[in-house]
Amino acid sequence: MDEHAALMETSLVQFMAPQLVREDKMMDDARKTKFEFRIFPWDLKNYPASGVFAPTQGASRQKGEQLIRLVVQALGRLVEDHFRS
Repeated sequence: MDEHAALMETSLVQFMAPQLVREDKMMDDARKTKFEFRIFPWDLKNYPASGVFAPTQGASRQKGEQLIRLVVQALGRLVEDHFRS
């Protein structure tokens, strides 16, 4: 599923830069069909006019924070595993 302006992207911005989230503009719009693989250029008729590719329902600052923590932990392990002296 696409993530542009959807649940996780919105949650990340709510955590990192909440002043940028315009909650009055949040909507549960979505593509008209499933994700297009290996099709270029993309069929723009498949995209909603809102630019929202998937639902924002359930987005929260807490989800954004949790995702950031998980990514930072995973990156830390990766660095330790590959660059340990």
